[in-house]
Amino acid sequence: MDATTVPRPLLKVSTKTPLVQGARLPGERDLAEEYGVAIGTARRAIQELRERGLLTTLPAKGTFVAQRQPTDAE
Repeated sequence: MDATTVPRPLLKVSTKTPLVQGARLPGERDLAEEYGVAIGTARRAIQELRERGLLTTLPAKGTFVAQRQPTDAE
């Protein structure tokens, strides 16, 4: 599994916590373990989702599901 296949599952309900707007994602290591991928793959998936405007990362706070929905133009 590579970074192009991981983002969709990450947006679905996690086995640990439902991912609703504003929800904090588990750490990269936990996500990698949960989805059976390398930590680098989980990291790239999170980066791609950030670039799409679906996630936001706050230093020393964590990564959160974005509060807004991206437009078709994004």
